[in-house]
Amino acid sequence: GSGRDCYVLAQLVGESGSVVGVDMTDEQLSTARQHVAWHADAFGYARPNTDFKQGYIEDLKGIGLGDETFDVVVSNCVVNLSPDKAAVLRE
Repeated sequence: GSGRDCYVLAQLVGESGSVVGVDMTDEQLSTARQHVAWHADAFGYARPNTDFKQGYIEDLKGIGLGDETFDVVVSNCVVNLSPDKAAVLRE
């Protein structure tokens, strides 16, 4: 998506935490990445704690996100758009 959820989460996890957003489209990733530095500055962070990767939520390993990488996964409706919901839940 456009990164809005990631930026809310970036503030919640704090400067020492990290947030990764995943989208399959260049356009959404471009929009999300435009605001990385602005949010880090607005939150008072020395460096950004967000990263955006291009890929499919059905195959996180394919974009370098291994098992047990995350403590929490947040989905704002994107699972509903996936043609393979079982694969998403396995990830």
